Amino acid sequence: MACPSKRRISGLATLAALSLLAAQAAGALDYKAQPLPPKLVQDAATTFLVDLTTAKAQADYSAGVATLAANPAGFAGGAYHGMLTISTAKIMDGPGWTLEMVMRLPADAAAANQPLTFGGMAAKNNWNLDLAIHPASGLNFRLFAPPNTDGRKYEFNLGGSAGGSSYSLHRNAPGKWVYAALGVDLKERTGSAIVRDMDGVVLDRNACFSQLAVLQQNFASALPADQRAAATDQCWTEMLRSYAKGVPAAFSLGNDKVELRAVRISNRFRPEILLLMPIFDGEEGVPQTAVQIDPARAVKTTPIRNVGYNDYNYMREPVPESYIALAPGQQITLPVKGLKVGLYSFWIYGTIDPKDRKEMPRVWQPAPMEFTVLNAQEKKVGSGRLLLKQAFIRASCRRSAST
Repeated sequence: MACPSKRRISGLATLAALSLLAAQAAGALDYKAQPLPPKLVQDAATTFLVDLTTAKAQADYSAGVATLAANPAGFAGGAYHGMLTISTAKIMDGPGWTLEMVMRLPADAAAANQPLTFGGMAAKNNWNLDLAIHPASGLNFRLFAPPNTDGRKYEFNLGGSAGGSSYSLHRNAPGKWVYAALGVDLKERTGSAIVRDMDGVVLDRNACFSQLAVLQQNFASALPADQRAAATDQCWTEMLRSYAKGVPAAFSLGNDKVELRAVRISNRFRPEILLLMPIFDGEEGVPQTAVQIDPARAVKTTPIRNVGYNDYNYMREPVPESYIALAPGQQITLPVKGLKVGLYSFWIYGTIDPKDRKEMPRVWQPAPMEFTVLNAQEKKVGSGRLLLKQAFIRASCRRSAST
């Protein structure tokens, strides 16, 4: 086979529509989780940054007031023990934020098996943000606003925890440094909590330590079914309005029984940190997404997928994907550079368009693929049809051809 620069492939009737790299979830692992070691440095979204390995009275960077209200005696052993008080102006006064920490629960504190308050802030007679470390539910937060206050009709109760079912820092990481993050976005109506090992893998490779926040909706369940969605929408909208009126002047963080080594606060919800980012299985080579293949025709979507470590240890989270819809006779062009003469496998990941699927022949019938191979000078060096071999990955379809 000559060293090609492009391959053109046409879809046939047996593949009425092909969605590249858009596998459908079916109760098993869709993507492995990407490790993310801590990298607490200043970037465009950073509003507060402090390295606590040495004693200091000011943050290393602050978009607002840099003064760090800390107990000088709390700096010991390359970490800080105690409560920090941080000004919120220009730091946590927007609708979305992310709090990252390198922290440790000492073994003696873990052995006491007692819940620990870990900071927060309170808007007088309006709403509270509370952080805690619990022996059963792990590192957690709760953003709570009572009903019939500040113009709100419904109670707002958003909670997130990195842990649960007795998985916690107390049980799983006594005396161990971890990379933890909490975040909320009231405008996008989401929140999350996650704890990772220092190598960036979720603590103990246990997906329980990465969880989306949940809005308690007891107020909606008491309403007729056709009114619940509107009530939930109103609940979020009213909380966003309350938060936008102004946050308390200060945010507290820490506990005498917990060690902090570094803290970063950002002015947005960072999904790349707060969610499990997927890795496409590269055992069969480097994948090319639909956006890379044909940006003009690619359709972007964000379905809920299973991301984690195996078929029984994952979290369902939104994952950015893209696909190209192929009708019979339509083609795609794949740039493949620097290939030497040899035998190669070409994998297509996709799914049959559900429209009119019942009227189509059974999808496991033979499916030939038309192809044309061009060299670097755009000269045709080969063409024909190859019979696609077919395999199934849960609800998706994968076909391959060797050349």
